[in-house]
Amino acid sequence: MHHSEQPKSGHVLIGVDTHKHVHVAAVMDTIGGILATMTIPTDTGGFQQLADWAVSFDVHVEGPNVPRRSRQRSRP
Repeated sequence: MHHSEQPKSGHVLIGVDTHKHVHVAAVMDTIGGILATMTIPTDTGGFQQLADWAVSFDVHVEGPNVPRRSRQRSRP
């Protein structure tokens, strides 16, 4: 599921509600507006989808399990 809006402030963050079989992520602006949501499976492909999706919002993605290609596309 995808839902998108324009940010009402200059910064965004992503929160992830983790579960055994799926994760649900939401992109929020700094005043609490939900800009987009996404549900992904808890496998390698799902994690890649989440990392690519986060980068599309110009969010810096870090972590030992983040695929290198997603980290390279994120801003410095």
